[in-house]
Amino acid sequence: KGFSTHQPDLILVVGGYNSSNTTHLYKMAKSISKAYYIDSPECLINASQIKHKLLNNDEPQISTDWLPSGNITVASSGATTVNIAVSGSINPLPTVNAVASQVVCNGASTASVAFTGSISGTVFNWTNNDASIGLGASGTGDIGAFTAVNTTNAPVTATITVTPVVTSTGCVGVARTFTITVNPTATVGVVPNQTLCTGLSTAAINFTSTVAGTTFSWTNNTPSIGLASSGTGNIPSFTAINTTPTAVTATITVTPNTAAGCIGVATT
Repeated sequence: KGFSTHQPDLILVVGGYNSSNTTHLYKMAKSISKAYYIDSPECLINASQIKHKLLNNDEPQISTDWLPSGNITVASSGATTVNIAVSGSINPLPTVNAVASQVVCNGASTASVAFTGSISGTVFNWTNNDASIGLGASGTGDIGAFTAVNTTNAPVTATITVTPVVTSTGCVGVARTFTITVNPTATVGVVPNQTLCTGLSTAAINFTSTVAGTTFSWTNNTPSIGLASSGTGNIPSFTAINTTPTAVTATITVTPNTAAGCIGVATT
């Protein structure tokens, strides 16, 4: 009778699974609306999952997407044969839209991050598990652009976890994560100068770096010594040339570059 003028959106029948009275109430509820048969509050796992029993199944099962969002009408019946209509409001959980991860070089500026969600007035709280990249350990709201930092010789990846909250209702949504990876700056080891007589072979030059995968490009401001004006990689031994009566000095400038494209400071 309680449902004759008040059509429910969801009915929860709470009672022992061995109770014939509760089972009968569940049969009635299923004929009226979407209904679930549970035996304790613990069956309400979360807003997405519910543990409940079917009429023809001895073992409870877990279903998803059981709880409607927005304003709904809930009907609940305990140890009574009288249906009691109860109305209420269930607030939807806030969400945070996906955020693209970023990969930047040490010293470069990150892109600013503006959080968005499905519910107006949502507040976004975030944490960062590696503040060494130049971003604080936690904050609220959007993340402005900042200068990325990596003082190591390997990539550093920070995971930012964002949690949406509606303060007016106290509803907390599912957290979402994204990453900011800061690649190290390429380096080149010190190369000793060479002085030799014309016609002699130079020592081969093998460039080194503390950052794995670094490549090297170089320029030579005096090709007349027998070395090309530019090249990449190591410089093999070559025969030094000087056709003038005075000493000739060539300056070789080496620029390191990582596989991620993080160019380091040139060395001469």
